[in-house]
Amino acid sequence: MKIAVTGADGLLGREVVAHLQYRHQTIPLNRRMLDVTDKDAVFGAILALKPDAIVHAAAYTNVDEAEREREPAFAVNAYGTGYLAEAAESIGAKFLYVSTDYVFDGTKGSPYTEEDEPNPLNVYGASKRLGEQLALGYCRRHYIIRTAWLFGECGANFASRVCRAAVTGEPVFAADDLIGSPTFTADLASFLGRVVETDHYGVFHAVNAGYCSKYEFALEILKLIGADDSLARPVRLRELNLPAARPANSALLQRKAAGIAESLLEPWQSALHRFLRMTVHK
Repeated sequence: MKIAVTGADGLLGREVVAHLQYRHQTIPLNRRMLDVTDKDAVFGAILALKPDAIVHAAAYTNVDEAEREREPAFAVNAYGTGYLAEAAESIGAKFLYVSTDYVFDGTKGSPYTEEDEPNPLNVYGASKRLGEQLALGYCRRHYIIRTAWLFGECGANFASRVCRAAVTGEPVFAADDLIGSPTFTADLASFLGRVVETDHYGVFHAVNAGYCSKYEFALEILKLIGADDSLARPVRLRELNLPAARPANSALLQRKAAGIAESLLEPWQSALHRFLRMTVHK
């Protein structure tokens, strides 16, 4: 297949390109090459390239800045998604949209399934939820992939920040009442590559199995790299005074995803161990 990948120089996009290029003709598209908020540019590029599938990994991801920059967040995460989905439909291409656990409000008390009703708490989550709805509405051959707490080699993320703190000796303040599903970008990219080859359209949750608090996540990182775990300091989420509200427990259950690529989404602890072997110890 010929597959176009937006956000190709981002944390996830780079991994997706690296994974797909061995099996498919892959077209990396970064922000300089394609402004997804420009409808004419989107249609012009997609009609010229004529990909068989689009993996839309580009996103406005600064959760707190989105509270102050509502318009740019919606332009990228929602309207840009709609333009790409509509363009995909116009040429009969598949459309894969990477979404987020933040479409949920975190009040369920147990991991969310694909059937649970979204109810975002912040601008970022609302923009991604609208992106889901536009993708569903504009392109029949769609995949909506919700994921969470990404860590990987190709960009800034919480795991890398904890590793840097272990070197500098700076404390890491992490919420012990914020629960989610850490996800290794390499594993997620492998899953995306697998699902886009199928005709299993719909909404999927794709995360490494299990869940933890941000504080537990930090502790596990420090333990695995042999650092002083006292650098991880537990706090309550409200003490961090973040501009954007967070869902307290947005853990995702990968029930449908496991039926397609179960072996690619192993427990987050194992995935974290592999990531740290690749980065800290290489």
